[in-house]
Amino acid sequence: MKKTTRSTGIGIVLPTPRITVADLRRRWGKLDDRELAAIKTRRDLVRQIQSKYGLDKAQAQTNVDIWADGRVFEADARVGGA
Repeated sequence: MKKTTRSTGIGIVLPTPRITVADLRRRWGKLDDRELAAIKTRRDLVRQIQSKYGLDKAQAQTNVDIWADGRVFEADARVGGA
């Protein structure tokens, strides 16, 4: 598995924080446990947000991108990007 890292800008490299179900639950409170369990990637989250919050794809994508900035889903980390 590829380790995803981020630079602090001062020569220290830290692991990129992972997005957890608890993170999702705190931010996207309308999603139920079944919906949360189905989310493995940003694309999955965008689809759920579109559906549950009644947003178009661009709005949902923007919301997810802003919220998830600097963090990755485990599945995204395995393929080397977000």
